[in-house]
Amino acid sequence: GVTIRNGSATTGGGLLNTAGNVMLQDVVLTGNTATGVSNPVGGAIANDRGILVLDRVTLSGNASGADGGALYSVNGSVTINETVISRNSAVRNGGGIAAQGGGISITDSTISGNSVTGNETSIEIGDGGGIALSSMARVEITGSTLSGNSAADDGGGLFLSFVSATTIESSIIDSNTAVGFGGGFHNVSSGLSLTESSISNNTATISGGGINNEQGTVSVTGSTIHTNSAGVDGGGIDNFGGVVNLIDSTLSGNAATGNGGGVVNYSSGSIEFVSSTVANNSAVGFGGGVWNEGFVRLGNTIIATNTAVSGSPDIAGSALSLGTNILGINAGSAGLVNGASGDFVG
Repeated sequence: GVTIRNGSATTGGGLLNTAGNVMLQDVVLTGNTATGVSNPVGGAIANDRGILVLDRVTLSGNASGADGGALYSVNGSVTINETVISRNSAVRNGGGIAAQGGGISITDSTISGNSVTGNETSIEIGDGGGIALSSMARVEITGSTLSGNSAADDGGGLFLSFVSATTIESSIIDSNTAVGFGGGFHNVSSGLSLTESSISNNTATISGGGINNEQGTVSVTGSTIHTNSAGVDGGGIDNFGGVVNLIDSTLSGNAATGNGGGVVNYSSGSIEFVSSTVANNSAVGFGGGVWNEGFVRLGNTIIATNTAVSGSPDIAGSALSLGTNILGINAGSAGLVNGASGDFVG
């Protein structure tokens, strides 16, 4: 195969595609840099309004002075298959990948060990340690792993902002870190469907160890959210003004130093649990399982064996029953009544 190494340019340190149709197969891009005083993007590759296909490609050890440590795309179409994107870095957004506009599809690929180093105290933001995507119509991630990525601000693994439709299927988001919100991923005003996937061992210094949802819509089906942690609220999920639906899913072993070891749902947020389990989560504050000041509905769901140092181990706040639920300890919660609607309340 071909190796492209040690290139340097303001846009696309190793390769620039402008409105073209480019396919790379069995190619390695390493040690390339996007640098310069005027918005350097795409440490290895920059795709400007083009069609880009990466098949069995390795992007490693590249760097960008602004966006997209390995890859930056604007208003283009990107298809990534069986590709490794690792140990790349960016200053502003997207340690591995940054894209604005257009669409992206990632299949059977690994995005690991990438970092974004900026922060909100300067003009450099620092979102999306692995991937940062904004203002896009379509995002598809299938059979892929996002692991060990880090963000100086939000979205350790993945950062989404104003993306119309994102689907993540049969994928793993593991051991990513964010200094701000969303250790696993941070979702801003975007629609996201997560199916048969795992979000585990992620950490946020502030809130949303696994998922931080800010005024977006997130649907989680047949998935596990486990062993994530937050320095403040929402070890598993932090929902701020958004909608979250969990179906046939499990939240377990998540932890928060503040409230909501499993889930925290603020006043303008809505969460519905259907045929799901919230167990063995912990909070130093209230609501080891769920802390709610918004709207929560439960149907055929188990919330039990959670712990909270300050009280209300399973649910802190109210919940509306859709029937056939098990609530381990009722202390600090309202809305579920033992024997009503087929509910068991301890």
